[in-house]
Amino acid sequence: MAFDAPLALLGLIAAAVPLIAHLVRQRRLPVVRFGPVRWLLRAAEQNQRRSRLTDLLLLATRTLLVALVALAVAGPRTSCAVSGDPDGRAESLSIVLDDSLSMRRAPGGRSLFEDARSSALRELRGLGPGAQAALVLARAPAFVAVPLTDDLQRVEQAVRSAQPTHRATDLGGAVTAAASELGAARFDARRVLVVTDGARHGAPAGLPEPEAVVLDVRDVAARARRTNRAVADVDVSPDPLRADALVVRARVVAYGGSGGTVSVELVGPRGTLDRASAELSSGASTVTLRAPKAQRAEEARAFVRVTPHDDLPDDDERAVWLRGAGATRVLLVDGDPRPGSPSDELHYARHALSVALPEQTAPTLRTLDADALGPAEIERHDVVVLANVPAPSPSVVDALVRFVESGGGLVVTAGSQVSPNAYTARMSRLLAAGVRGVRDLPGDESEGMVVTPGHLLFSFFMGDDAGLARTRVRRALDVAPIASSGALVAASSPGGSPILVTSVRGEGRLALLATTLDADWTDLPFRPGFLPLLHSIVAYVSPHANEQSGAPVSPGAPVTLRSPPGAARLSIVGPGEIASTLERGRDGRVRLAATERPGAYLVRIESTSGGTRDDLRASFVVAPDPRESDPTVLAGLPGARVTAAARSGSSDPELPIGRWLLALAGLLIVLEGVLRARGRAPAVSARPR
Repeated sequence: MAFDAPLALLGLIAAAVPLIAHLVRQRRLPVVRFGPVRWLLRAAEQNQRRSRLTDLLLLATRTLLVALVALAVAGPRTSCAVSGDPDGRAESLSIVLDDSLSMRRAPGGRSLFEDARSSALRELRGLGPGAQAALVLARAPAFVAVPLTDDLQRVEQAVRSAQPTHRATDLGGAVTAAASELGAARFDARRVLVVTDGARHGAPAGLPEPEAVVLDVRDVAARARRTNRAVADVDVSPDPLRADALVVRARVVAYGGSGGTVSVELVGPRGTLDRASAELSSGASTVTLRAPKAQRAEEARAFVRVTPHDDLPDDDERAVWLRGAGATRVLLVDGDPRPGSPSDELHYARHALSVALPEQTAPTLRTLDADALGPAEIERHDVVVLANVPAPSPSVVDALVRFVESGGGLVVTAGSQVSPNAYTARMSRLLAAGVRGVRDLPGDESEGMVVTPGHLLFSFFMGDDAGLARTRVRRALDVAPIASSGALVAASSPGGSPILVTSVRGEGRLALLATTLDADWTDLPFRPGFLPLLHSIVAYVSPHANEQSGAPVSPGAPVTLRSPPGAARLSIVGPGEIASTLERGRDGRVRLAATERPGAYLVRIESTSGGTRDDLRASFVVAPDPRESDPTVLAGLPGARVTAAARSGSSDPELPIGRWLLALAGLLIVLEGVLRARGRAPAVSARPR
């Protein structure tokens, strides 16, 4: 049963008024002293019993009368059950059940998904003998839960067990999959039934129109209010006024006239950190909150919350990590400095690394001449790039060894200043490769750079390797990787000469580029692959290679992380302290698929030595697609037959019953008058003297 005005049900409280009046007004009959009372005792007892019965009937009548009036004002509606005709025409039915986040809205206390599930079940019960059915779930990506089958009980069980997710909607993909299931149907009567809330985010370009199939859309939100508020986006950045603080900007959006003033709170593990008000009369507002920069995981997990909650509380909160998201600090050591000239060793590399790639933060760069390099400079950075630098002094080499073993990254590139003999003598323990000399590559071997498939370095690569495939390398160091030290060839010449070699030492990583960063030995700086290649190398050797960009992960989307050197496994601690232990794969990566639940996910590293540490920079947030918060109705469904499903969850016709309740209330008024007339008879109570 559903109601047009559910708030009118508060009038049921008035049904208690007759009971209260009955208890307060206890009827006390007059006492008359009369001598021959024995003749009247029996008549008095009968009179009292009749009076009590009349009072109880009046109480029940008046209470029921008030309740019926309150129910009638609320406008109740009930569905007329239409059972399936077992002898009716059989058909092939493919059900698309929208189980996305927006279906969790609960106007009136009952979720739209419950209504959708009830509607789908009633359709299944109405199928004739021999009918076929399939079930497709419309979360992103669309999922065929039950292929087309004549086992209707299996489909019904799948519908009953389905639950709404936090994912986005892929209504178009679901309709396409549902129509595809009907391709091998045995009946000519083929129908795709889409049960959804009809929100426009589900099919922004309109639903696809399947051929030779009836597209039947049931809108379970047709009679529900389409209002909602949501925390659409959260951004965390350093506070420009305080080095130990963060600025949290939250964007709050109101849909369907649900504006007004709301409270926005930043809540940490120990309570509210900051609070502000947002005025949503214009539809959206951005508020600024502040919080201390957290250094430990137990202090860093927080969320932004908007109150009061509405019909979809799942998007009234958004998790956030209160961490200082600093960029990778890169020290560029120039072995052939020529300030202001394109001939400078780092001229092209400096410009390439200063560009921020999509969803990445550009590293902070500091350039230093080779003769100024010392241990103190190395320790203040995350990655050191030795670009055509002569073999460093033993003290600098020792500092580089400590730097890499503790987790730093080292990149070495070739050039005229690199002496093969000196590098082999001083740097081989770092590079895990011997430098035998310099060689000019013949024409057929110099054309192209061959990338090693599956090398972890290229998981950071933006786009394909077409730019590298056309790279010409005229001269390169003749290096011999030492396999026992873990050196791997990431890229080579067509003839097999190593061009890019990587290795691991302690907690850190190294990369050796056997050619130059300028145009002396190669045309790499002029190729499209130069910029992404440099960013990929820096990301690979960086101790913060797993650092998240800040963009949230969509619910259900897999997350891939690099297993740091020395790590035995990674544990991902999600909302509710639910942990998933992930083993390191053969490629050095771990993959997490259990991201259905929105919230903050902490990455915990378990080392081979048995210790554990929390990696805040690799931790991430799972947040719903903000488009799911928009309940605005979808306009225009080409080729679709759109009907409104009942809010009670049934697809059957609805019958208003308010007038029948009012008619019954009228009969109760007549009955109340009759009972009052009977109650007016004189009552006498007597007792002997």
